[in-house]
Amino acid sequence: MLKVRQTMYRLMVIERATGRRFEVPSFIAGEDMEAISFLYHAITERSFGWPFEEVLTVSYKASKDLALRLEQANRSPDFTYPLSHRKWLFGIEIPLDEVMMTIIDKYIEDFEQVLEELKKDDGHTVAVKVRSRIGLAHYRVANAPRPIGVWSNDLQLLINMEQQLDAALVERYNNLAATSLAGLSGDEKAEITARPEIGGAFLIEDPSTE
Repeated sequence: MLKVRQTMYRLMVIERATGRRFEVPSFIAGEDMEAISFLYHAITERSFGWPFEEVLTVSYKASKDLALRLEQANRSPDFTYPLSHRKWLFGIEIPLDEVMMTIIDKYIEDFEQVLEELKKDDGHTVAVKVRSRIGLAHYRVANAPRPIGVWSNDLQLLINMEQQLDAALVERYNNLAATSLAGLSGDEKAEITARPEIGGAFLIEDPSTE
């Protein structure tokens, strides 16, 4: 219920900022949940970290100047690139204008080969593929929509309850854990709370690799 409440609150923020009204389905798909979270952070924080497991592909025209600039850029641990970004939420497009994305702890695939292609200086298209070694990017969304007006008194009361509800939930989990361990010896507590070791027998093979 806390998760549902948080989602509804974030949707209210997005609606207030974009002037949209969403028809919320009884089941929210994963891509819409991701869009809600991303848009909420973009609107309220404008600068935030975000998981990045995919590959950024950038196309350049082969030139010696670009080869030199890429060599210089590769000395940095990160890679920053401007994007014209947008999100789709419940089938509605939410434009975010230009977004500066920085791939943290970047890795450029086949870097030496890419350099050789750029140095040909003949204008042909060279694809540069950039990953993050730690699966993280940082986004700066300077022109994200801003919430208009102020919350009603009832909505503000609900917003102010956020920290209280979080604290109450954590306290209940802690109490449940303490009750579960009550009366056990030190060795018994250690045995129950030890992190399990999962052997190779429990690994699921990917059929596509067979």
